[in-house]
Amino acid sequence: MIATAFGYLYMGFISLACGILFAGLCRRLLRYEIRSASAVPVSGVAFLTVYAGIWSLFHAVDITAFIFITLAGIIICILFRHEMILRIKSMLASKSLCLTMILLFAVFVVISAAEPHDWDTYLYHAQNVRWIETYRVVPGLANLHKRFGYNSALMPLHALMSLSFTGHPLHIVNGFTAMVVLGTAFSRIGQMIEESCCRRSLLLWISAVLYFIYSIDSISSLGTDIAPMMILIYIFGIWCDLADAGEQRSEAYGLLALLGVCAVTVKLSVATVALLPVYVLIMLVKDKRFGSSLIFTIMSLVTVTPFFIRNVITSGYLLYPMERIDVFDVDWKVPAEVSYWDRAEIVMFGRLLRGYELEDTIGIPFGTWFQHWASKIDQLPRVLLILCAIFGVLAVIYAVKCIRSKNNTGDVFIMIAAMSGLIYWLLSAPLMRYGFATILIALSVVSGTVIKDMSGSKGLTRMALFLTLIVFILIPVKVNTDYIYEVEGLIWPVPYLQHECSEEIMVDPTGNEHVVYVPTEDVVGGYDLFPETPYYSDRYVRMRGESLQDGFIGLE
Repeated sequence: MIATAFGYLYMGFISLACGILFAGLCRRLLRYEIRSASAVPVSGVAFLTVYAGIWSLFHAVDITAFIFITLAGIIICILFRHEMILRIKSMLASKSLCLTMILLFAVFVVISAAEPHDWDTYLYHAQNVRWIETYRVVPGLANLHKRFGYNSALMPLHALMSLSFTGHPLHIVNGFTAMVVLGTAFSRIGQMIEESCCRRSLLLWISAVLYFIYSIDSISSLGTDIAPMMILIYIFGIWCDLADAGEQRSEAYGLLALLGVCAVTVKLSVATVALLPVYVLIMLVKDKRFGSSLIFTIMSLVTVTPFFIRNVITSGYLLYPMERIDVFDVDWKVPAEVSYWDRAEIVMFGRLLRGYELEDTIGIPFGTWFQHWASKIDQLPRVLLILCAIFGVLAVIYAVKCIRSKNNTGDVFIMIAAMSGLIYWLLSAPLMRYGFATILIALSVVSGTVIKDMSGSKGLTRMALFLTLIVFILIPVKVNTDYIYEVEGLIWPVPYLQHECSEEIMVDPTGNEHVVYVPTEDVVGGYDLFPETPYYSDRYVRMRGESLQDGFIGLE
């Protein structure tokens, strides 16, 4: 637990340093001052995500990457020491905020030090991080384990922040990100209480608390759901606050849109948030701010380029498993048939079509699978989806009124962005693990905007009380679990569970033998045994060279 606390403090330090560097770049290039206290560490996390992704293209994300970014952080603190001091003083100025962050720090350290429980952590997340810690990006790695092709940009950040060179890898990225967003949520809620006002973002900040409670048992895992969904709530919350405060500068929204681009590289399921940068670019061009639009375009390209390069090297595709986007002719490309059925399996799993044969789920009518899916999900998200539908109808009426009067078009756009995310999730692979946050965002943005127009602060207060009631109902359900009490080590976090594996032999082109581990029960393994895959046969995959670094070729 002590090591986990150190990990949080270290990630806080390095995120703050990188965030201050980014704030300086924005001040110099965009002539825009980042004023929000939370924006600095949040942008720092995004900066670190891009840094780890770029580093992984050339070298393993190991102690070398740690030393480099640590030295860079120290240099940044020296060069920007006055701004660093001012930022810290502003954070410490509010005693209530300090107390809140101390309490959140204690809670998240305990949670993050617990044993990871997510199925996917043992299916492929832990091994994916292990590959990134051990080798630079490996050609055709998805041929060894198809799920390595999913290639979330969060995985290199997990590897960077695991501090695995200590021999006791940490798992803190999801927890740290959620802690920062929750700190922002409590701060904003406190401001509204002090000012006796109610803004529509209140619903989003309560949603952050609700999603944290809902996903509390996954905080210590290496999943790719919690961090991007928390960041998405943050983006919409700050966006609504800026709009309600009358912020006119497009750069303020542009930085949130850039954060959304980073979120897409972490979780493709939030792809519709890419509407935000499109909207900002239109605003900038309309205002003839071509310099700012060029800078944001370059920043976006820097953010997504390492993600796309990793995709191509790992799977042979620009996006995996989307074999139709086939623009590269490389020998390590995952066979198109494997990609096709992998995507079909993702959809089947998300639509809760367990018990069906995979082939039977292809082309199944919307009405058939949706009725089955709706009957399988929990009551709470079902109620929230019905509310989304009701407020969605009211939102259409409100949007028509705004378009006719040419007023509040910004409100119409943010509702479209939130609802399109919900619709995209529903029509693709509606897994509730991350979809719950998507529902909350859509409901909060749409209902908050419509209620504000219809009944003002009183209506928003009632809606906020409704969401708060759900929070208190959900707390005993989620917290009353042995998970919270599984922090066994005072110094080190609870290690990953290692499932039993058998040894298989992989022969390289020169005839040398390499050991690969395969789980003996089910398909889940762990972190310690490396390399691991849930299935192995030389009929389907072979090594490209003498080393694992040379990659793998998938066989038809």
